[in-house]
Amino acid sequence: MEKCNLAEIVTQATAWSEVCGTAFYKISWDNDNQDVCLSACSPFEIYPDSNVSATLNECNSIIHAKVCSAQSVADKWGLNVQGKDLKVFSMGSTLGTGGLGYNSTVPSITQESKPNQVLVIERYTRPTAEFPQGKLEIVAGDKLVYYGELPFAVGENGSYAFPFIRQTSTEQAGCFWGASIVERVIPVQRAYNAVKNRKHEFLNRLAMGVLNVEDGSVDIDNLEEEGLSPGKILVYRQGANKPELMDGGKVPSDFAYEEDRLLQEFVTVSGVSEFARNSTTPTTVTSGVALQLIAEQDDIRLASSIDSVKQCIKTVAKYVLRLYKQFVSGTKLMRFADEQNSVEVFYFKGSDIGSDDIVFETESHLTDTPATRRTMLFDLLNAGLLTDNNGQLTAAMKSKVLQLMGFGNWENAQDTASLHISRAEKENVDVAHASILPVDNHELHLDTHIRFVISGQAEKISAAYQQALLDHISLHKKMMSQPSIKE
Repeated sequence: MEKCNLAEIVTQATAWSEVCGTAFYKISWDNDNQDVCLSACSPFEIYPDSNVSATLNECNSIIHAKVCSAQSVADKWGLNVQGKDLKVFSMGSTLGTGGLGYNSTVPSITQESKPNQVLVIERYTRPTAEFPQGKLEIVAGDKLVYYGELPFAVGENGSYAFPFIRQTSTEQAGCFWGASIVERVIPVQRAYNAVKNRKHEFLNRLAMGVLNVEDGSVDIDNLEEEGLSPGKILVYRQGANKPELMDGGKVPSDFAYEEDRLLQEFVTVSGVSEFARNSTTPTTVTSGVALQLIAEQDDIRLASSIDSVKQCIKTVAKYVLRLYKQFVSGTKLMRFADEQNSVEVFYFKGSDIGSDDIVFETESHLTDTPATRRTMLFDLLNAGLLTDNNGQLTAAMKSKVLQLMGFGNWENAQDTASLHISRAEKENVDVAHASILPVDNHELHLDTHIRFVISGQAEKISAAYQQALLDHISLHKKMMSQPSIKE
């Protein structure tokens, strides 16, 4: 997935979904590079046939309207389309003006004009009895580019479907578009701004003061124009009462109470506390258990958005495999890097992929932090759940524990246990070309091979493959009784 820049695209889509409530991933096949192409689409580019459809699967057709340069249209389709100035939406910031010159910038959607652009409209129609493979219509400017069947079989069981994946911040029942955090906090923000503006006006009046003067005693026009600047000489009529500042009182406590209440409402509506927003602990909380409860509450409040991102990543992975299955007719070379920074090279064909038999799972790094993982491992070690019948940690378990704690590379520098495990895992993939060396750690190899057999993975390949692996295990057991080179 590194070729598709998945991490960067997920970040872009999440920014759109958190601000606007909804974002989309578009997955297609790049014929020039012979690989999958993934991009993030803003909600302003997608037009479903019904806004009350709960999901993409309930839409009969969907339109993707995007702005492309005239040169890119000519390079892609060989069409000479006249470009013009078009307005597009983009992420930006807006200057928010408060009372008495208090300004701030807030994230928002802005418009900008691009020159020499062409509006490209793609309309995708779901497969029907009349069009078993669906229908795709592409118009660039005023010219028809494509009219035919849907090109991508990304649906279940090789069916043709929309190449889009929908991500939402918060689902709305019976609505195609999701709700965003920004939308929920706008009313609270307006109330908070009103309180702050009135409070600042009151403080400004206290600082500048209100001057009480007798009618005709001073030059009112000069006083209104220049005010009471430092060092100013104020002349008043002889015999009149001298000007004096009126008592403005104090700022009412209701301002502070309402301000604190609205700040707390921000926390409730947005779903995050100060602990998650500013990485600062509340002044009244000193217990580690209480801080952990606050962190768990933040995770629960963010679960809706996190689950949507996880589900989208799983769907993207399925679509990638289905496109490889559809378009890779010959042998394709790919590199794979494991957690030990070991790079493997694999060859595969489209016929080798069966994505409908695969279930992808993702993990949340919010709840599964390194500190949480290490604490759990120490608890398991203290409980004796990771030791053998003699109460000792095996070499394989030591390597696994250090790997889970994030010291996999450090373990590689200390001994060869992880290298033996890695070699045994490679033998599981291709047992026909596996050979037993005198330097092999038979205990680690046997543990890895037996786990592969009893998990059912060897049997899924074929019965003959499982028997070959069992014969390989028997050779390891036979050589265990013979002298071998120790680590």
